[in-house]
Order: sequence, then structure tokens, then C-alpha cells
Amino acid sequence: MRARTVVPILFFLALAGAGASAGAATPSRKPNSPVELPENDEDIAEFGMTVCQCVAELTNAGVEVTGNTLRTCVVDRWWPTTEFPPIESDPESVKAAWALTTSYVQAYLDDPAAFTELWCMEDTLDPPTGPGAEPDPGEPSTQAEFKPSPETIPGGITPPPVQFLEAPASMAGYPWEMPIVHKGGDGKHAPTPGMFYIVNKSNAVAGLDSMLEIARYALGSAYAMAGAPRSLGSIPAEEVLAYLNLIVCSPWNDTAYGTSSEQAAGGELGLGPQGRGINMYPRHHDNIQALIAGTKPQRTTLLNGAVDQMAPEQGNRFPQLWLPPINLNMLKDFGVVTTQGMEWSTTDTVLLPPPAVWAHGVYSRVAAPAGWGCN
Repeated sequence: MRARTVVPILFFLALAGAGASAGAATPSRKPNSPVELPENDEDIAEFGMTVCQCVAELTNAGVEVTGNTLRTCVVDRWWPTTEFPPIESDPESVKAAWALTTSYVQAYLDDPAAFTELWCMEDTLDPPTGPGAEPDPGEPSTQAEFKPSPETIPGGITPPPVQFLEAPASMAGYPWEMPIVHKGGDGKHAPTPGMFYIVNKSNAVAGLDSMLEIARYALGSAYAMAGAPRSLGSIPAEEVLAYLNLIVCSPWNDTAYGTSSEQAAGGELGLGPQGRGINMYPRHHDNIQALIAGTKPQRTTLLNGAVDQMAPEQGNRFPQLWLPPINLNMLKDFGVVTTQGMEWSTTDTVLLPPPAVWAHGVYSRVAAPAGWGCN
């Protein structure tokens, strides 16, 4: 692994700053081609090679190469800090460096073959071996190969333990990048967009025993947050189903709790567009406590809703759901349930939980046929 130095990051901060002053925060990129960068610059070339090395490292470890896992690996190799996300005295410089990293990662994801041809030496991308190798084409792919232990984080780094805050929906800063478990002024725990909801929590609002009711209550909270409170019974069914789909389409929720069983999901209406809903049985790992302890969340059930007897640990908890934030103005003015115009500071979708949570990923021995979440 490349030794970390302060010089490369200063170089990239300077480059990003120069790009911003010229009207472009990141290097220009033609459609279907890698990022265009100055040629014959050793640091730039090595940065591109770092992306290649991270792709190989993730692939050989059996970890899916996504924007988050690849960016995390690249950041660890280049940024002179062990904190995540990095904390510097100049937030604008950090933002510029993060944007530059994202541009390289997105260039690879847009066209892996072209990026590889331009930036990767022949010995950089070794053929996958071990647990991350491609399965035999003749073998069924309903389950994934074993991945690294829950404590192993993509890129070889371990994000720090996650701090959760208990707070009411009235707290300023929506959507909150601090992971929050709702706790109202009355001490009750209720479904709230932009917060985690723990099904059947000891102080949870009574009667919310299905995903439809959870989604309806969350929309009631959203209308109140938007300054347009309304009764739960007056919220249109199509809005409830739209928000239900956002919950079940969250890659985090789907990876940890997704099921193709109508019974486990509470009926056909509990299934999202990908054909999966949330397994509402108490068969899950205590993922919030895992994050607080600095370990990786885990999936402990099969797609059919049954307990995964081969999972590293067995679980007896109800789901601990991420409820995505929605555009409150669109909801109040037009009755539209959408995340349009919302993203995290990392540019990730808010269907994912806050970056500090998603940095840990979710360990799953089970694979979804077409990937987790909704394409």
C-alpha cells in the first residue's frame, strides 16, 4: 500500500481549488470516458492507479465495488488522516478534495473498461481469487460467497464507532447527517423521515405493527415537520405506498432485512418494486448496537424470511429501519413523496442512511438476485 504523505493531498486540494475558480469544481468528463486530467503528471497518474488498486482489493475480498466502498478505499490511501469523515481546519478544502475523489470513482463506475485501459497497469487488477472469485457459471447464485468478517471494512480501514442521538423531529438541521433515533417530547419513539425507527421499541407508539402503518405514521410526522399537520386517516393511500417503497428500496434496509416472503413482509402490499419487503419477524441482529460498538451490521435471515443458520451470529431483534428523508416542500405543496433535490454531503442518495452509518456497510452472506435496493 502506498505510504501516506501530506504532499499528494495538498496537490489535489490545489488542483480542485483551481478548477473551482475556473467554474468547474471537478475535472471535466466526456460522456462514457474517464475523467480528463493533465498528462505526464506523476501524482495524477498515481491517483488513478490508486482507484485501480482499490478495485482489485475489493474484488479479491469479495466486496461489491460501489461508489461508497471504492471511495472509502481511495480516501484511506490518500488522505493523511485516520478519521472518517476527515476533519480538517478548512472545510471547503475537504469538500473540494472529496468532490475530486468522487469524480474519479464515478468515472470508473461509468466506464470501467475505459478507465482501466487509461489508468491501470496490467499487474494492478489481478484475477479474483479466494472467497471473492466469480462463482462457477453452473452454480446457482441465490447466495453470496462468504465475505470478510463483520469487523473487516472495505479498503482495509475501520470507520469509528457511530454515535446515535435521541432527538425530536423538531430538531434543526433536516435532513440530519447525525444518525438519530427519534424520541419525542412525550418520550415516545415514532416513525420520522430522516431518522432510524426501531420496530417494537419499548417506548414506541402503540399499534404500528405493519410497514403500511409505519409508512403512514412517518408521513404524518413529515406533514407536521412541513408545517401542514393532518390526521393520519386523511393521508392518501398512494402517498403511503410511495413512502413504503422508499423504505423497502433503501439498500441498507433491503440488505439487512429484505425478504421475498409476503407473509414475513406482512402481505402483498408490503412488497416493493423489487419484489421484496421488510422481514417483520424478530430474527435480526441488533445493528444499531453493532454500529455503536464500531462493528459491522449483519444480515441474519434468508430471502424467504427464515433464520440464516449459517450467519456469523443469530438475531432476535425486530428491524431497525432507516426512514429516508423526503422533500417536505414537495409533500406540502403537491402531495408528492420524493427524495428529489436531496443528497448527503458525500453526494450519496438519502435512501442510504447517513454516511457515518453507511461507511460500515452491511455484512450479508445472502445475495439478492439483481442486487440490493431497487434499480
